[in-house]
Amino acid sequence: DAKAAGKVRNIGVSNYEVDMIQGLVDATGVAPAVNQIGFNPGNARSRRTIVKYCLESGIAITAYGSVRDQTTKDKVSKLAKLHNATGAQLLLRWALDQGVSVIPGATSEEHISE
Repeated sequence: DAKAAGKVRNIGVSNYEVDMIQGLVDATGVAPAVNQIGFNPGNARSRRTIVKYCLESGIAITAYGSVRDQTTKDKVSKLAKLHNATGAQLLLRWALDQGVSVIPGATSEEHISE
């Protein structure tokens, strides 16, 4: 209703799966401009379907939690060292290379400078 009334230009959703987006479109005729999801190498396989669907449908993906992946920590550390980067830099670059934007969160000045 807000979009139809001209009160907003776009809508965004968070943690929507394909069936939820399709339900939204069916009910309102409006597709979200963006779907914000947790996305990192540790969960990439399970997120493949929603990422592919959104990108093919013109729905941007914004990833949160991209640097929180503990399942690949050792591998990330080795690759980061090889590329003269930090683990956070490597993981953020990986997410961008998947075609998604990222929301990097930082809890310290050191992390912000990375």
